[in-house]
Amino acid sequence: MLKRLMYLINPQHPPKPCDVFDMIVGTSTGGLIAIMLGRLEMDVEAAINAYKRLSRRVFTPKKRTHIGGAFIHKVLGSETFDYKVLEKVIKEIVSEHLGSDTASGNVKLYQDRPKCPIFVCATTVNGDIQRLRSYPSTTEEPFNCTIWEAARATSAAPTFFAPIKFPNGMKFRDGGLVANKPIFELINEVRKKYPTRDISAIVSLGTGVSSSMKLGRGLVSVAKPCSKIAMNTEKMADSFATQYSINRVYIARNTSASIRPMVSREWV
Repeated sequence: MLKRLMYLINPQHPPKPCDVFDMIVGTSTGGLIAIMLGRLEMDVEAAINAYKRLSRRVFTPKKRTHIGGAFIHKVLGSETFDYKVLEKVIKEIVSEHLGSDTASGNVKLYQDRPKCPIFVCATTVNGDIQRLRSYPSTTEEPFNCTIWEAARATSAAPTFFAPIKFPNGMKFRDGGLVANKPIFELINEVRKKYPTRDISAIVSLGTGVSSSMKLGRGLVSVAKPCSKIAMNTEKMADSFATQYSINRVYIARNTSASIRPMVSREWV
């Protein structure tokens, strides 16, 4: 869908999203994509290929033990996929797109003057949302984290990947658990960063959740929060439409929807 939008802007030479948007944000998978498009300045095709490659290598389940009709990893709350593989692939992608001198992948997320500011949402173990920014903030000091650490933090979904602990001691899980559609986070951030500018357009791809919740370990403790995530998607959309009046918004509620203009508070 984003590839199509870039084509519509310029069919002969589709621009990179980082040349079109003033800010790109995301959580979980969206966070990984935001990093690729904004911080690594990929074009859409390159980001698609990078994500396909990541998916093929990362989403191979770890060997599981089957005892008494249940998989041990589900009973004990261990993770399905190997976070070390995720870290390795992210570092490789960072190195490939930022040059050979970044072979270790330990490039900071933060930049003094980024071409396209981005932030990704991560969730603390207490259920609080943390914005990991690539740019200076007027309200918070920048997180001293690398690109791969930010990617791990936003995608550390319980039962899929282990949480990540930053050098400062903070521990993060998947940002999508409480900010799956980070549109309110975006509006709040934009109004702080660009207080004198009007919002002319938002492209929103995906679904979201509006409520905060305490997170436990294991399959059972995550099942109910995930159910709430699914049910709160429409509430998030309706709440956004009620609270904010934006002249023109291009929005897609899921990846199968077409891109159409939304004027004022009217939904497509």
